[in-house]
Amino acid sequence: MLDKINAWFETTDWFGRPGPYNENIEYTIFYIAYIILGILLITFLTIKHDDKKTKTALIVFWALNVVLDIFKTIGLLSDGKLNVDSDLLLYICSLFLYAMPFAIWGKGKVKAFGCTFVCTIGLFGGMMNFIMSAIDPTVSDTYYYSLFSFYGPHTALYHLNLLLVPLIILITGYYKLTFKDFPWAFLGFIIMTIPALIVNAVWETDWMYLNNGSTTYLDFVVSISDATGWFFTVIVYFFYAFLQALWSGIIVGITALINLIKKRFSKKVTL
Repeated sequence: MLDKINAWFETTDWFGRPGPYNENIEYTIFYIAYIILGILLITFLTIKHDDKKTKTALIVFWALNVVLDIFKTIGLLSDGKLNVDSDLLLYICSLFLYAMPFAIWGKGKVKAFGCTFVCTIGLFGGMMNFIMSAIDPTVSDTYYYSLFSFYGPHTALYHLNLLLVPLIILITGYYKLTFKDFPWAFLGFIIMTIPALIVNAVWETDWMYLNNGSTTYLDFVVSISDATGWFFTVIVYFFYAFLQALWSGIIVGITALINLIKKRFSKKVTL
């Protein structure tokens, strides 16, 4: 039974086609279809604005990502391939899973933390996945697995949801991002990184790039500053703080511009 489960997870393409797969037409069709469905959903939630309906949509997308990662973990465990340095749910993108319950069911500052994180670092993480994949296709599972496999659609769906969910939150008005919520959001982010710090300390891994940056472009910090150990970790936290503040500013600015356009348009319609 385990052999069959493992074979299903390890299959790169159910039709036996050779890779790479990321340039296959089915991924393009899938992305276009998902974007169209996303636009229709956001339009529906905005026109028929109701926080309950928006919350239901957020629960569905969050649950989808949870299920995808549960199945991914099962697949890795079925063949004993769960590696402490690459297969734990401690990626920056994985924090989406932990922040979403606060955005969905939280109140006050708790909700502010969840929504702000998802709409800043979460959104940025989703964008960076596709940007980095365009620069170097080999960094994504879509290069090694087709849409007709498990890991291919897992990666595609997961990161598309990281883009769609923040847009739902912001465009529908489910939450209005403000600068005053930034400190709470970043404090929550620091708390969520504690498991990564513990794993990094025990197994000398580099989860969330907080140990030495060897798994990402952040290794340039070491080369220009000789920063190592906890000093490096503090510098990376400052980088994340800057990133979240910058992204918050961009989103607040865009939101204010959209609201201004809406007001002027509504005045013209009234006249």
